[in-house]
Amino acid sequence: MPKGFTELRKKILETVKASESAITADEVLESVRPEQPDLSTIYRALGFLEKKGYIKSVVFDCSTRFYHLAEDHPVHFLHCMKCHRTQTFNKCFADQIENALEQEHDFRIVDHVFYFLGVCSDCRNTAAQFDNRGGKS
Repeated sequence: MPKGFTELRKKILETVKASESAITADEVLESVRPEQPDLSTIYRALGFLEKKGYIKSVVFDCSTRFYHLAEDHPVHFLHCMKCHRTQTFNKCFADQIENALEQEHDFRIVDHVFYFLGVCSDCRNTAAQFDNRGGKS
């Protein structure tokens, strides 16, 4: 590993790599809990890894930063506005849009963030059960 990679930073990077989708600093903290770092230490380590280009972050409507592995291709997300669970998908619809924008604006696009906001099936089912009991979601 490069200079500046402490054991904690290595473990945090492995945690982000192992995650199926983007994760929060709180989730990283839970994963590395035996080492007892505080949340500010986790944020500093995530900032270091992002600055060095190993990970990227994205903020959805909930204002929480989600971290994911920096990849050679853009990563796309589905984000639930109720439970804030995030899923990754790799189907890219932006290629044609990128090409048109590059031509129209004489601009070289090197990356993009693409996500959909909505409500996952678990949250919809929970809301439907609540509604069926006469309540409001």
